[in-house]
Amino acid sequence: MAASLSPKLESAASAWIAEAQEVYSQINTLRPLWVRHDLIESGEPMQRTAPHPEQHPYCEVSFIFSGENIQYIGAGQIERKAGDLLLMGPHTPHYARFQKYPYRSVTVHFLPVVLCGMGPAGDGTRLLARFTAVQDIQHRAVRLSPDIRARMEHLFEEMAREVAAPKIGCQLRLLALLIETLVDLVRWEHATGRAPTLKPETVDWPHVEKALRFIHEHHSTTLYIQQIAKAAALSVNVMQSCFRRAMGVSCVRYIRAYRISRALALLGEPGARVTEISMEVGFETLSHFNTSFRELTGMSPTEYIRSCRRFQPEKTAAPETISPHEPGAEPARNPKIKPAAASARKTAKTRKQATGKTKPDPRK
Repeated sequence: MAASLSPKLESAASAWIAEAQEVYSQINTLRPLWVRHDLIESGEPMQRTAPHPEQHPYCEVSFIFSGENIQYIGAGQIERKAGDLLLMGPHTPHYARFQKYPYRSVTVHFLPVVLCGMGPAGDGTRLLARFTAVQDIQHRAVRLSPDIRARMEHLFEEMAREVAAPKIGCQLRLLALLIETLVDLVRWEHATGRAPTLKPETVDWPHVEKALRFIHEHHSTTLYIQQIAKAAALSVNVMQSCFRRAMGVSCVRYIRAYRISRALALLGEPGARVTEISMEVGFETLSHFNTSFRELTGMSPTEYIRSCRRFQPEKTAAPETISPHEPGAEPARNPKIKPAAASARKTAKTRKQATGKTKPDPRK
């Protein structure tokens, strides 16, 4: 049950919100969905689940398999137990403290465009409203009945297995499992009378989609709110209000997050240059790009590039072909070169090149 606090206690309980930092996990426009599997065997009572409270520009849904925690969302707090589900929209300050171990959970992060990309009149916008609409903490932390709990446990377990051993079509498989999870949840809520009153019809999705399409197509240029409002066929004030209701974040913050998302995808490519990419995704100055990147990811662009390289397979050079009559060569049945012999040959070859007796190998 959610805690009911007096205004004075509520203000004290929500003081941590000022500590919330904006983070950006391994998610970008080319990889708009990311699954995290956590298993904490033991720890201190009431230990934080993360170094600091956080908020992020994407949606989050998580399922607890074992253990318990105290979840803090805004001024509210609620106890979460095994079998509970949590849904949070973009830029929602939150953190949690472990209460019982071992603690195991699977969390899915995804960009809002994953759902709203299905079209303004599609079911995706209705599912997205389950995350972005203003709602009580009891509707964000859902206590499931045994039948739907078993179903959710199976789906989240499938997602954990998929990321543990990714195969061709992994992202599509994860997207299918996510949509199946959300559809089953909202159908269960409606069938049991537990669906929160979200009033998704108050969101003008056709106009919001026009604004989103304009942002995505022109993010690499200088964007003004007036341009976006014109593309959405709305006044500036109405467009900003509609956008915030639909996406859970202001238009300006969404643009910045989208540009960083694009940068994350590009910086992961071999030979990426920070300055070029910062301009390509729409930042007018490198300093603004660096500041925004660090605020959203917790690291600099250069540090992110280095982290990507750690996970890229290293290219190994093909072994040299050695004549079986060359001094120091191994027998044909073992093509490996002894280090000392290889070094001697390299020295001799270098000496020949210096005296002009042989041409350098064009492959070097």
